[in-house]
Amino acid sequence: MVQAVHFLTRNLEKKLYSLPYYFNLQYTSEGEREIYDDAVHTIKALGNAGVPETLPVLISAINNRKLQVEGQTAAVYALQSVAQRAPASVRDITLKIFLQTNKEQEIRVAAFLTFMKSATGYSLLPQQKISQLMEAIRHEPDAYVKSFVCTYIMAVDRSEDPSIHALRGVVHYLLKTTGLFLVCPAADKGYFSSKATRGYISLADANLPRSLPRDVMGIGFSMEMLSSK
Repeated sequence: MVQAVHFLTRNLEKKLYSLPYYFNLQYTSEGEREIYDDAVHTIKALGNAGVPETLPVLISAINNRKLQVEGQTAAVYALQSVAQRAPASVRDITLKIFLQTNKEQEIRVAAFLTFMKSATGYSLLPQQKISQLMEAIRHEPDAYVKSFVCTYIMAVDRSEDPSIHALRGVVHYLLKTTGLFLVCPAADKGYFSSKATRGYISLADANLPRSLPRDVMGIGFSMEMLSSK
């Protein structure tokens, strides 16, 4: 496994080095697009390895502007498999990314989902981390990101899924003590009562831009996204 990770890492570095400094997906040649696509596939392969040794290269990919939003988002999602063996490290990385309000919406949403995904099946999210997240949401400047995160967290609070019982307890406590339910969009209008209680929310209702990746945008998401497979 270590040799495979080393090979993939070197391959990714070569691909990125081959791309011009001012690489732009909208103005690129067919050859450059092929190199770029290979780089994104390599990132996904590194994520599938699911070992902590891939963390340095994935972090580097997340911060590499050549990868554009599409590639950087793929690198964030690749961390989900790594969370099985290094949940604490993935939480720290993804929370830090989410808190960077200057990053693109797609990257921050991916970081949030990966952060929450690390909660179940591996170990429960520390209350301090969730508290830090909720405090950030209170002051979130991006309406789209705030709407998505609020919708997701309220869904956790209302869910009857037994696999996230402990997480729901922490979320519920913090919602009440921080007053976050008062600042979440439409939370005071019964918006969540009819949809989130069923454990299902349409992402269209979250007021998100259509530019979000296919992993996130779709007909909707269910509480199964929180459960380990």
